[in-house]
Amino acid sequence: QARQKPEVWFQLLCTASWPFPVMASEEAPPPAAAAAYEASPMQTRIRTVRVLFQVLGIAVSILVGVQAGVSFSNHDHVHNFWQGCRWAAEGCTYIVVAVCCIILELAVLLSRVRLHLRKFIVNRLVAACVYIWLGGFAMGGRVAVNESWEIFGHVAGILAWVVGCANLIMSCCSDRAERLHGESHSVPAVAKSNPGAPAEHTVAYGNSGGTAAASEPMEPPGDTETRPNPFVESL
Repeated sequence: QARQKPEVWFQLLCTASWPFPVMASEEAPPPAAAAAYEASPMQTRIRTVRVLFQVLGIAVSILVGVQAGVSFSNHDHVHNFWQGCRWAAEGCTYIVVAVCCIILELAVLLSRVRLHLRKFIVNRLVAACVYIWLGGFAMGGRVAVNESWEIFGHVAGILAWVVGCANLIMSCCSDRAERLHGESHSVPAVAKSNPGAPAEHTVAYGNSGGTAAASEPMEPPGDTETRPNPFVESL
């Protein structure tokens, strides 16, 4: 063992680069910051149209809520318990459907919905079905107490049909490209899950002032003791 120590130092001197490194860093340089996502002009237009129809859907929900108040106020044909049950159920239906439409429109603003194509499609198809049904339900019935309220119901129903058809057409217009952009510029998952992996070895040389990054991690000096030294054998 006493004889192997000079051999190890001799091999290290023979294999070292000249000039000798003056500074070494075992830590890899920090990853570059991810570039901000910039939507294309077409994507910007699609987002604008989608937001407009979302606002129109919320407006339709408010109109249906007004019809719920008219339905509760019209109790002229309620003469017994069974007719009262029908009257209460019809008024509550307006309220429940209006609240569900508002929830569906607000859910699109969540990143877990608008950034994922499947969830976005399901949300928009469900909303389209609800609006199309709501358009027929708001056309008449107990809320049409006079001609003005009958026209009010027709306007609300037609707007609901327009929003429903728009949701069918735009059901595939999610913000999936934004999520894919973020995933492509994020730190690799392997580096996060294995923080104990050996980092790249960066060496700065004194004569040039530059740095050279090795693609493979440095091997510990202890491994060199098992390698044969051709210079000693030749002696």
